Amino acid sequence: MSEIESYSPPLDPSTLMMKADADVSIAALKAADAQFLTNVTLAQAALLAVQTAGFRQFTVATNCKAGDRMFMSPAAPLPAGYALGDITSVKDGEAVCNLFTPSLAIGASYSIVARVIAFRQVAP
Repeated sequence: MSEIESYSPPLDPSTLMMKADADVSIAALKAADAQFLTNVTLAQAALLAVQTAGFRQFTVATNCKAGDRMFMSPAAPLPAGYALGDITSVKDGEAVCNLFTPSLAIGASYSIVARVIAFRQVAP
């Protein structure tokens, strides 16, 4: 066996810790049940001024619980230049989500429907 075939990199404790954390997170997600909560509509119109590109933050009503691990996906393909960001439950029944949008000219608007899903622990 050559040196190259038998080489193994030295162990890095920080890498092991990150891997252990990732394994715990993956195990928690496997034990969680994905539950569809609701559809939300994210919409904006540039009526009086041009809107620059960037993230827009929306507060949406959902049947989430404080601390839910949540995910948001588009109900239809997103138009070019749009991207859904994260969604976080801030309190029971309310979440904050982010949407990246391109610049909007005066008179332009958008309306995007997204599905909201929560990952909750499965009852034993």
